[in-house]
Amino acid sequence: MSACVAGVAAIASCNDFLEVENPGSLDVSALTDSSYASLLVNGVIGEFQAMFGTVTMYSSVLTDESGSAHVNASFGPVDQRNFNNQLDINLLVYRPLARARYVADSTADRLRGYRGPDSGKDLRLARVLAYAGYSYTLLAETFCEAPIQRSAAFTSAELFAKSLPKYDSAIAVARTAKTAGANATVADSLINLALVGAARASLGMGDKQRATSYAEQVGANFRFDVYYLESNTPADAGLNNRFLFQRGFRA
Repeated sequence: MSACVAGVAAIASCNDFLEVENPGSLDVSALTDSSYASLLVNGVIGEFQAMFGTVTMYSSVLTDESGSAHVNASFGPVDQRNFNNQLDINLLVYRPLARARYVADSTADRLRGYRGPDSGKDLRLARVLAYAGYSYTLLAETFCEAPIQRSAAFTSAELFAKSLPKYDSAIAVARTAKTAGANATVADSLINLALVGAARASLGMGDKQRATSYAEQVGANFRFDVYYLESNTPADAGLNNRFLFQRGFRA
């Protein structure tokens, strides 16, 4: 009997090794705490930066703006414009786009929940909405169709159309925040960012008149940078310049 008990105890102790706690993680329930708002916004920025570098890199191969030197077998079909659902590059591009879109949309909802009506003058919400708009726009530009939250697939035109309310809301929030005394420089930057995105989406929809109306409002000499580390190590893969990290590429 004692040997049997000892064996059971040993098995139980082995199972304890499977109970791992990550001190850097948060339980989902903790996200109801508004003190995490800025952290969530930083997550939106981080997901967008990682996604944008990936989409830019693979898109540049497709458009022959960069050479891939065929660093893996998947680039052969890309150069041949031969795509199918099994091509791994499809997922390598789609997954970060889907994550960036989801994180931006869900964070916007949380920010509205945290502050209620006051969220309408929060520059953090304006930023998140602008990034959400660009995520939808890039989905539309990159794929012929894509689902949202396990929905039926939306066409490119429908995805472009879904991005416009995001941009319009970002513009409205940033303008309200500026009027309420928020940092004018940041507000103007976010307004211009959303205006450019809305013009781009309108062009994608073939609506040149709407595109012009957005573009004419963009401030002179406006630019918006996406920043990356000067690193080519895998540990920094989410923040590095993909063209440096992915050996075999040349612009």
